[in-house]
Amino acid sequence: MTNFKRTILIILMIIIMVIVVLEVVTILNKNTKSELDIFYDDEITNEYEDIRNLSKEYNVYNAQVDKCFVVGAMVHNEYIYGEFLEDYKKERDSFLRIVCNTKNNDLIIFDIMYKNNTKEFKLVSDYTRDTSKKEEDRIIKLSKYKNISEYEYKGYTYLVLYNGILNDENFNSENVFKLVKLY
Repeated sequence: MTNFKRTILIILMIIIMVIVVLEVVTILNKNTKSELDIFYDDEITNEYEDIRNLSKEYNVYNAQVDKCFVVGAMVHNEYIYGEFLEDYKKERDSFLRIVCNTKNNDLIIFDIMYKNNTKEFKLVSDYTRDTSKKEEDRIIKLSKYKNISEYEYKGYTYLVLYNGILNDENFNSENVFKLVKLY
C-alpha cells in the first residue's frame, strides 16, 4: 500500500470515529433531562403549565383562573394552599403554585412540589417578570428544601421553606426562603 493510500485510510478512520463519537454524544444529550424538565414531567404538575412556557403577559387574573394561590392586596384560592398543607401533613405528594406581585407590581411565580418518598420540597422560582432585578437575575431557578412552615417574624406571618433550624436569628439567612407574607 502506498503512503498516499495509507494516509487516506487513516483520515477516513478518524472521520468515522469522530462521527460515531458525535452520534453517541447526541444520543446521550437527548436522554439527559434537566432538573426542571423532570420537575414538570412529574404527574403531580400535570394540571399546571410548565412555568417556563407561561407568557410574559401572564397576570394575577390568569393565575386565579389557573387555580394558583394568589397573594397580594387580596388572597385568592386560599383553599388550594390549605389542600397543599393538608397533603403534606398526611405525607402525600403535593404541588402548589404561588403567584404574588412585587412592590413594582411585577409578577413572581413559585412552584412548590413536595415528594413524600424523599421528604423534600423542590421550589421553582420565576423572576423573569421582575423589573426591579438586574437582567442577569431575571431567571427561573430550582432549589431544594427539607421543611415548610408558617413563621411569625416581627409581627408578620410568612410562608417559608428552609433547611436546618428556623428561628429569629437565622430567619434572614440563605437557609430560609421567604415565599410570601401571609398576614
